[in-house]
Amino acid sequence: MHRKSSPTVTHEMADQIRLLQAQGLYHHQIAALLEINQGCASEVVTGPKS
Repeated sequence: MHRKSSPTVTHEMADQIRLLQAQGLYHHQIAALLEINQGCASEVVTGPKS
């Protein structure tokens, strides 16, 4: 099975992720809406892993 890679998160997408999180959505819900990986959504809010 092949994994689908997430598109690159643009500045506009990052703004949308932050807005959706402020509205109370969880990272997995945001990821599903924007068709990106949950980790990408999380990194926008929390920053990349060290």
